[in-house]
Amino acid sequence: MSGRSTSLRILLLIGLAFSAGPVRGEDRVTLRGPSGVGRVSHTGTVIDYNGRELVIQSRDRSNVHRLPVEDVIEISTNYLPAHAEGRKLLRAGDVAAAQKLLEAAYENESRDWVRREILSLLVQCALYRGDHLAAAERFLMITASDPQTPYFSLAPLVWNEAPPESALAARALTWLQSKNDVARLLGASVLLARPPFGDQSQATLRELASSGNLPLQRHAQLQLWRLRAHRSDISVNAVRHWERQLDDLPRAARAGAYLLLADAYEQTGDPSHALACALRTGLSGTPHRALAAQALRSAERLAERTGDRPTAQAVAAELQSRFSDLTVTADAER
Repeated sequence: MSGRSTSLRILLLIGLAFSAGPVRGEDRVTLRGPSGVGRVSHTGTVIDYNGRELVIQSRDRSNVHRLPVEDVIEISTNYLPAHAEGRKLLRAGDVAAAQKLLEAAYENESRDWVRREILSLLVQCALYRGDHLAAAERFLMITASDPQTPYFSLAPLVWNEAPPESALAARALTWLQSKNDVARLLGASVLLARPPFGDQSQATLRELASSGNLPLQRHAQLQLWRLRAHRSDISVNAVRHWERQLDDLPRAARAGAYLLLADAYEQTGDPSHALACALRTGLSGTPHRALAAQALRSAERLAERTGDRPTAQAVAAELQSRFSDLTVTADAER
């Protein structure tokens, strides 16, 4: 499809998004069966989907079922054409086109739980483009509506010690001083390694690490790993304990933490384990492209260090194939 015809299709879909609401129909929710065995389904109208439960009204409107969010496997519903096409384009890597359609769909979608899903896709668009500030602002819109959102694994956190851009640092200071705990998490993450805000950021993360909001607590705890991952006196037992903790996290939330584990394993003198962790981040499919590229750059260097030339060559090819547009400088030579 030519660029001209693609643009015309996008404009048509945007027009449809603003001229009509989603076609209402029956929603279907697929869940894990009892004790995790098999699958069961409910049909009707999804009223809400948040970090605690999915609420669905039965087809005949006689019952409302409240289902644990951890049991939800899939939700099938009717989307606006712009939403449906935006999802497809994002999966295909056409982020600019996807963003235009998703923004249009967000403006016309009336269901709060679907609007949060659209915002989660827009967070992914921003992460893909490397726009940390836009990703954070979209993410805060999600958590303002649902503080324990099932999309918490998309939290745009910082996983290296490179200085943030000035605009992001300025906004992060506002977040750090906010009364909103999610904003404080994002601000502390950005400013943790930036003087003179490191102490305040560290204190904030320690406070949030004992929060009653479990997703917030876990992400604050992961951020605190940054204080020790690069220390030469870190123990093998400590790093292995960290790695076991990741089993309790959704897979999508592990990418940054595995990059920290790679650094920590390297500090303990175990480049083979470090390589495995770096590859887990680089090949995880995270929308945070800069993070994935940084991890693959680490993996290439670690493979060279361990004498694994075939892996180093394969990783270099992956970097060239997927990230040739990025300048990867975050991984300092050790």
